[in-house]
Amino acid sequence: MTNYDYIVVGGCAVGLSTAYNLGKACEKGEKVLVLEKFMYFNQAGSSGDFVRMFRTMYSDIELCKLALKARDLWIELEKEANVELIKMMDYQDGPEGNLTKPIEIMKQLNMEYQQLSSAEIMERYPFRNLPSNFIGVFAKDNGIINVFLTLRILYKLAQENNVELRENEEVTKLELNTGNHSEDRNVIVTTIRKNVNGTQDTMTYSAKKVIITAGAYVNNVIKTLNFQIQLCIWEMVSMYFTLDAVSNPPIQVPSMWFQFQDETPDSKSNLFYGFPEVSWGPENQTRIAVDYSSRMIYDPDERHTGVSEYELQITSKWVEKHCIGVQKYPVFQGTCLMPNVRDNNFVLDFAPEKVLGPAHKNIIIFTAGWAFKFVPLLGKCLSQLAINGCTEYDISNYNIDREGVLKDDKDTPPKHPVYKPQPC
Repeated sequence: MTNYDYIVVGGCAVGLSTAYNLGKACEKGEKVLVLEKFMYFNQAGSSGDFVRMFRTMYSDIELCKLALKARDLWIELEKEANVELIKMMDYQDGPEGNLTKPIEIMKQLNMEYQQLSSAEIMERYPFRNLPSNFIGVFAKDNGIINVFLTLRILYKLAQENNVELRENEEVTKLELNTGNHSEDRNVIVTTIRKNVNGTQDTMTYSAKKVIITAGAYVNNVIKTLNFQIQLCIWEMVSMYFTLDAVSNPPIQVPSMWFQFQDETPDSKSNLFYGFPEVSWGPENQTRIAVDYSSRMIYDPDERHTGVSEYELQITSKWVEKHCIGVQKYPVFQGTCLMPNVRDNNFVLDFAPEKVLGPAHKNIIIFTAGWAFKFVPLLGKCLSQLAINGCTEYDISNYNIDREGVLKDDKDTPPKHPVYKPQPC
């Protein structure tokens, strides 16, 4: 058995951020290990594709406050790595009726924004046929996250802070070491390591604290601890459409955007989002997709490899009707796994005390929610929970014991999920 002080399970963006922060904050001689089930920088979870949206505009004031704090930590991370991880720009939103709460919060927090009419939106953006009741809100402190670079920078910084990073190693068992006193009981971690020659080894580790950042795979990791989280996993889609580059001037999408509109009889969702072409992404392509999941699963191994025909049809129909200079059908498309609990928010807490007793603080869990924009903050928060047993950030809304998070024995997934995707 190999001993570590801290083991992070899950080498996604949040896991790598946690490892990096642990490595920086650990005392001399303390050891940190990250275990990734797949290879690093994979497309198996929630951290895939080229871009993610950074925004401070929320209808939940606590998330808005966290986003503002995350913005400052992104700036610190960029300075340390000497790279630009977020391409900052204004963020456009619409229509009227769904923007009231974010506008109220921006006013309350003295955040800058600009409100536009439907005609003004179409004048500035390559949109057409927008309903006359649309309004647009352009908010400051918003931008596009370079996913590829963020992952690689966090990996590099973790290595530079003496974190050991292992891949193709799946956790098969977690157990508390009952040989120690309950208040300082260590965690025993058993894994299966897949070797490049096709063989596999069973490995055993011990750690003072285990931090689980396995996203949609969290229940696979905690299955031996006698509790499960009620996750519904949305297969969120992304699609890339070709822009008309030969027009004069060439068609360009000036910034990311998100369109809110109520359901219509011919569409289960009228929530669409888009990103401009970015230098680290496919040339002359704009990412546009419906912010809706028509396929929801409870086990990540049930994942589909492509988007559904329904999602393809409604997105292409919306592009044809409302987008200028964008080809009707996407060049390529894909999905990522987005784990959710019933309130669409994070689970960020120690393991449940009612299940594990006094040793519950030896295991820390993060899953669910819309998280990439919070990656630096979440990594710092989780490392503080592991080292200090508390954090400077208010995470009281994300506790594991709130209603609908833990699965009871009587709970069985409905045949058709009752979860409905909603914007944060």
